[in-house]
Amino acid sequence: MAKIKVMIFYPGEDMVGHLEYIEDDLDSFQRIVGGSIEHSTLRPGWGLWFNDEFRIRGLPINETASALWHLAFPRHPDFIGGTAFITGQDRQGNETDIPSHVITWMEAAGRVVIPEDPRGE
Repeated sequence: MAKIKVMIFYPGEDMVGHLEYIEDDLDSFQRIVGGSIEHSTLRPGWGLWFNDEFRIRGLPINETASALWHLAFPRHPDFIGGTAFITGQDRQGNETDIPSHVITWMEAAGRVVIPEDPRGE
């Protein structure tokens, strides 16, 4: 299975994104968020993944993911709980690496933790 580059946001880490390389499959996505998963396209070409049971499971609010949600949906007063992450999306709706402009934006807005690239890129 191919790996994609994502940015993960953990509760309690305000405006910190962790770049990681994960398997591009549902099991990997669910492992990151800790269970049942939901996706929301924030802008064309990228979207947010999070645990869709965060309320009933009492997961802590994720300030960074919530801020991204509010930027995309300012008329939808909501928040995101638990661990969340961003992927890129191609025109067919397939998950891809997070777009470079989103990484640049996060670097300007907060802090990005960048690991070694296992793909050698």
